[in-house]
Amino acid sequence: MWPGASTQSIACEVGARGLRPGRSPRRLADRLVACDLRIEAAWGSRARPLQYDARMKGHDAALQAAVFDAIAERYDDVFSDKQAQIEALDWLLERLSPGARVLDVGSGTGLPTAKALADAGHEVHGIDISGEMVRIARRNVPAGRFEQVDVLRLTQPDAHYDAAIAFFSLLMLPKDGVRQALGMLRRALRSGGYFLVSMVEGDLDYESLEFMGQMVRLTAFPQAALEALLREQEFEVLGARGVNFTPRAGAEPERQLFYRCRI
Repeated sequence: MWPGASTQSIACEVGARGLRPGRSPRRLADRLVACDLRIEAAWGSRARPLQYDARMKGHDAALQAAVFDAIAERYDDVFSDKQAQIEALDWLLERLSPGARVLDVGSGTGLPTAKALADAGHEVHGIDISGEMVRIARRNVPAGRFEQVDVLRLTQPDAHYDAAIAFFSLLMLPKDGVRQALGMLRRALRSGGYFLVSMVEGDLDYESLEFMGQMVRLTAFPQAALEALLREQEFEVLGARGVNFTPRAGAEPERQLFYRCRI
């Protein structure tokens, strides 16, 4: 769930002698996560290396996951009007070849995106930072493949997908993380592959805000800055749309930006 370490990393070893009586490795891991340390591998009897990522020290993946675990069951009730998202998805469906392989970043409950893709016969790979969202998506879209993983920890071969979608998921990363994720997604797409992305317009860099009764860190770009970032990461912008959106009770009105891209 944490991004790969930069060259400016600090490695340390945690062995059995480092644990106080009654302290399990898992409880120790929770303390280390709070200090922005990243667990490299599953816990076992041997010591494991831990690395601190100097570039992404602000990305609190555990916090973001906990927030969406808490709101997963009521998320679709608050954000029930997804017309602009559906229209962008319809645009993509008209262009995909049969049986296309599609990555859904921040797949949430699987509705409506993953379900529409699966119903159209495409191979859907959904990833989400929230285990609860993944559980609900598997229930809603049995034909899809869903896993709990941070997009910055996703490992796939280059040119693996025919299309990728990131509806309101990259705003959970710091701005540097958004740039990093876009580069990773571009490499994961085959030549000519499509990319749909949406963000909330603004100018925030991973700032703490209340969202559906939870404190979450959010990032937003001015429209011109977001478009410039997409072009910087070598996406061809085919179309853009801005939508004024008012959720149901539990969230504030927002200006949403939808981009249709290709590499």
